Amino acid sequence: LAGKDHGKHTIQPRSGFPISRDLLYHQPTNRLFDVLRDVEDTAEPVWNEVENDGRLPWVAPVVPLGAVEPDDPVPPSDDLYDRVAKLEADFRKIARTWGELA
Repeated sequence: LAGKDHGKHTIQPRSGFPISRDLLYHQPTNRLFDVLRDVEDTAEPVWNEVENDGRLPWVAPVVPLGAVEPDDPVPPSDDLYDRVAKLEADFRKIARTWGELA
């Protein structure tokens, strides 16, 4: 996100930082992109690179208020290979049965 305390901006709810409503900041390349034309009215999506003169700082995105953070993914169990082997065997059995019926 692009920090901005003037013009078209809003306050990031969790951090309280003022941020732009129509600019995205790509931190790895230090590039800014205007992504909404006429943000006050039609909010038409656009993708235009704009000059980054250093006045707009990068602001880290945050999880929106009220959003439910996902649980950590469950790692596959140790018997995953056994389960896959069983599924493949079942598939072969079904394929043979269908082949006999055809």
